[in-house]
Amino acid sequence: MPAFDLLLQAEAMPHRHLRGGDYVYRFGKENDDNIYVVVDGIVIEVDGSEAFKYGTEIEAGGFLGDIEVMSGSKTRVQSFKVKSMSATLAIMDKRAVNLLGGLHPQFFLNLLKSAVDNLTRAEQLLLQKKPDDQ
Repeated sequence: MPAFDLLLQAEAMPHRHLRGGDYVYRFGKENDDNIYVVVDGIVIEVDGSEAFKYGTEIEAGGFLGDIEVMSGSKTRVQSFKVKSMSATLAIMDKRAVNLLGGLHPQFFLNLLKSAVDNLTRAEQLLLQKKPDDQ
């Protein structure tokens, strides 16, 4: 079986094209149950004042939305915005996630690694917060 290539698989998925500064989604908004794969461009997490969060850039081949979909959250728990001039995202609904995972077990390993990295980053940010920041 050939090696798994997420970007190659993403070519067959529906795409969303965004311009620099556009939001992919915002904290607190309804979860559409989609995981997004960055095909081209750079997407970054932003805080409540729309400032870029250091160390949260996601480039080609990276996932976003994985935490909410995998946890079954009804709302988005992060906000992501396009940092580059433009970005192209592949849209993966739950059916596509299950289908791709059945065909390519490596996909689930990549998805799990992404979720663990995102949760570790979120934990580090929480630990760095001062008690009066809450």
